[in-house]
Amino acid sequence: MAWVFAGLLAALLGLNVFVLLSYGRGQTVPNGLGLTGKEAAAKLLKSLNLTETEVEPRRANAWRRLYSERFLRRKGHLRLPEADEENVTALVLALRGAVRVNKLEARLPAFVWQARLAGLFTLLSNLSIWVLLAGLIIGDDRLQLVGGAGLGAALFGQLLGLPAELELSREAKRLYADLKGVQDEAPNPRPAWVGSDPALKLLRRGLLAAALNPLGSSVKTMMFPAHVILGLAQDWREAEEERATL
Repeated sequence: MAWVFAGLLAALLGLNVFVLLSYGRGQTVPNGLGLTGKEAAAKLLKSLNLTETEVEPRRANAWRRLYSERFLRRKGHLRLPEADEENVTALVLALRGAVRVNKLEARLPAFVWQARLAGLFTLLSNLSIWVLLAGLIIGDDRLQLVGGAGLGAALFGQLLGLPAELELSREAKRLYADLKGVQDEAPNPRPAWVGSDPALKLLRRGLLAAALNPLGSSVKTMMFPAHVILGLAQDWREAEEERATL
């Protein structure tokens, strides 16, 4: 059990590193549009005849889900992190957000159920991983069994939702390609939607990272206390250095 858990944990941590690096790198590169995420999403929604949807900012939580565009269908609100930024990550979120609205407004069952259950699976995985850890630490087989079963069920549920997440990113690529093709036929051969080559590479990477992000949500609750501990250690070192200079 311990070796299986260690291997699974290593794989999930590696996935989180990929997601974090993709998100962070995308924040440093302009998307080439001259548009914020909110403005880009509004244009995309208009092209899909979804003009009644309002785009609003949403604060991203680095220790939960970075790529976390959310559509509140009853309110008609699309909430986007990075909504006021003009970087590649903002474009990734705008593209996926527009496609998500289109899928949910069409009431496609796979996307409706994925939207309803994704949060529950994340909560189950977060709780299960701590139960499993507690069982491993104190040597309680029952806790290990309960935690392992819960984590397995959560990961299975997240895997069931993976095709929908991948489809969102594929549709986002096609949506971007359609916009690019229309702009290429315009008199100006350098349209805003094309962007630079590094930006396009990061865009593809970001779309993949966004699709895989829910699978790595289990270990983010483990990373949060580690982040706090590291922060306290840094504060302690700085205080010691300050005292040493007095």
